Amino acid sequence: MSRAGQWVLLLAVTALAGFFRLHRLDAIPPGLFGDEAADALPAVAIERGEALPVYIEEPIKWTSREPMYHYMMAAVFALFGPTVTTLRLTSALIGIATVALFFWLCRAYFGAHFALFAAALLACCRWHVTASRIGLRAVLVPLWIVLTLLALTAVRRTQGWRAALALGAVIGAGLYTYPAYWIVPPALALLVAVGVAGRGRAQVIQALRLGGVVALAALVTAAPLILYAIDKPDYFFARAERTAMAEGQASEPFSLSDNLQRVLFMLHLRGDENPRHNIPGRPLLDPLMGIFFAVGLWHLARSRPSDRNHVLVSTALLAFWLLPLLPSALTDSAPHALRVLGAVPAVCVIAACGLDRLAGWFPSRGRAPAAKQVVALAALAAIALLNYRDYFHEWGPSRVVENAFNTDTSRFFDHLATLARRGDLYFSSYLYDAPQVRFLNLQRHLPLRHLDEAALISAGRGRARILVSDSPGLNALITELYPQAQVIGRYAVYGSSSGRIFYLQHRFLRPNLPPGYPAAIHHLIAGERAQEKS
Repeated sequence: MSRAGQWVLLLAVTALAGFFRLHRLDAIPPGLFGDEAADALPAVAIERGEALPVYIEEPIKWTSREPMYHYMMAAVFALFGPTVTTLRLTSALIGIATVALFFWLCRAYFGAHFALFAAALLACCRWHVTASRIGLRAVLVPLWIVLTLLALTAVRRTQGWRAALALGAVIGAGLYTYPAYWIVPPALALLVAVGVAGRGRAQVIQALRLGGVVALAALVTAAPLILYAIDKPDYFFARAERTAMAEGQASEPFSLSDNLQRVLFMLHLRGDENPRHNIPGRPLLDPLMGIFFAVGLWHLARSRPSDRNHVLVSTALLAFWLLPLLPSALTDSAPHALRVLGAVPAVCVIAACGLDRLAGWFPSRGRAPAAKQVVALAALAAIALLNYRDYFHEWGPSRVVENAFNTDTSRFFDHLATLARRGDLYFSSYLYDAPQVRFLNLQRHLPLRHLDEAALISAGRGRARILVSDSPGLNALITELYPQAQVIGRYAVYGSSSGRIFYLQHRFLRPNLPPGYPAAIHHLIAGERAQEKS
């Protein structure tokens, strides 16, 4: 195929990826999940020049995280401002870039037509689409795996130290993305071992030299993060320790063999139960793509390698399918669609292999290339329609998804913003510290005040008070102090219906609190803060 034709195919799959990742991004998914907002707040600080972190360090250690995604989000915020849509636009752009680069990677090994099949499968795969439309950093792993393999391809082609430096820099930068990327260095070591097996002494020495350059570049690139991990291992490894089997918070103990079965069968039988990541329990692949993957895997297993390049490619496909499953198999909540997202490029190549085989066999036993292309494109169109229906018509409008993305929190904040016209807002700890409230307020610019002793006394002339309390003890104290306070709203938090919104006219406020009340308020607030941190 001519280079112009290849660019046409690239533009086609990129457009398909863009449609699936940008269509109705302002509405699907709804709401704003707390982890998304927690990732957005450091990005806002970076965009404003308030911080340039090597690692996002949070007061709760296991919520600390790698910073690459936040720097990318900060760049998007600098261009478009911090909103819920631009927060998720970061992931959408990463997903689109992944599809485009994946096309070039597949073209280098399989040709342009096969690259079209594989990239189109990735473009409309619901598993990757879902991750590309939520503001979480796991979406970086497929992108960085593709970048790593492109850099490895350049090293194989040129055998030069510049390409080796670039590969090392990509690997080192990958450690700033998401812990699931940690499987990539072992996978590359396996490929190098397969590649040099049976080679001559000179070729082995050359591979070792290039490997040394790669390792050095990776260490230099990752040096700030490595030094941070040495200095503060309790923060750097806290998340991994919490989710690992020894520290898992699952309601029931789980075993490695059970988890391995779950992640191996997640493509066809039962996928992630978390409605933020998947249609609960639905296989991660649609039925057609699942069939193509099975056929492609069967073909790989039956094929008899005729050359070293075939062996290397087959090893790479199996390694980058199986090894990315370990971050979920070795942790709780298996199968976890985001932790195994690194497997999606290899899964799409294997499925494209199955599609290619079936399309060549079905019309006329492979004797009509044009018919093969027609069948393949018809299958891709059917897969696109299936995934469009599943994502935009079944998953997106679901009430379960609304709950999973804390849509009520966003609506509640909008309601409180309306109440702010009637008086000064005071929040108890849950809402005052909630990442969603803090992020949403970047556009509202409401003066957020903490519901403490100062909220319950007069400070001269002022406005009415809107007291938002989710503490039963604080509710009782407010009612005792001010029987005149009107309960104008109720809400639930942590499964309890104790939330109250009090409206208190300024003329009823006391100049000082009676003895004993300040200490009681301090005690209640300290208890709330401790509960939040735990």
